[in-house]
Amino acid sequence: MRPTISTTSEIIELTSSSEDEKSNKDSLVTARRQLRDWKEKAKHDKKRLDAITKDMSILRADQEAKLEEALREVARIRVNQEAKLEEASREVARIRAEHDLKIAEIAEVFNALNSGHEEEMHSAAKDILRLQSLLEMSFKKNEELLELLECDICAHSIARPFTLKNCGHTFCYSCLRGWFLVLREEFRLKHPVYDPMHRFEKLNLATASQLAQTLAEDYSDFVHQVTLEDVLPHALRRYPHYSCPLCRQHVHSKPVEVYTLKAVIPLLREVGNSDHETEGQWAEFFDN
Repeated sequence: MRPTISTTSEIIELTSSSEDEKSNKDSLVTARRQLRDWKEKAKHDKKRLDAITKDMSILRADQEAKLEEALREVARIRVNQEAKLEEASREVARIRAEHDLKIAEIAEVFNALNSGHEEEMHSAAKDILRLQSLLEMSFKKNEELLELLECDICAHSIARPFTLKNCGHTFCYSCLRGWFLVLREEFRLKHPVYDPMHRFEKLNLATASQLAQTLAEDYSDFVHQVTLEDVLPHALRRYPHYSCPLCRQHVHSKPVEVYTLKAVIPLLREVGNSDHETEGQWAEFFDN
């Protein structure tokens, strides 16, 4: 038999109990929905963190490989420049900006995972510090390398590097050629009969007469001790003596283009490359 409700207070009490039970059920459903949404968001944020960490590891490995290759090449050709390049500073600033952007993105994900993932966040923080330390080391190596890539003639970035075989010093193609042109012009002013295109050909009568006059002036101080026959064979073979603009060591042969270093330079900064052939340009200075 159903219980008999005899009073109004009992009816009110039962109605209130039913409403509380319904309210509790609604609150439970809402809480479960919020929990499910939070778990989905946390899962998505963790995937983002894993992807960013992987990208930074790949970036670090690639930069280290390129820097190690560049340092080995620079050591081989014995380049020893000191000042930093303006272009290198801009490149380092750009890399630092990218690094800061990555760190900021990781920090954002880190903050999003701050609740309920202490162990994972601790591991991620250690990874961030480790990667940051490795990146700082890479930046330091990059700066050291860029200090070595400056031309001692123009004090700017080496464009199209050429190395002197005798001493191993390296300079820009245009700077080195300009230096040789200056030396040749100085020699031409002292020896008017010099012809860079016919250095070893026999002189005609007019040229020989002019050479004799020049020799008389050059050797006037000891003309009584040395005859023209003694001097003429050496004078006919006179040609400019080219030297290194840094150490002044005598240069006997054509400079050699450093193709490996030429390929490494664009990895560190933007350099105006040129594909013009330069092998024949040294023929006006050297025979070998």
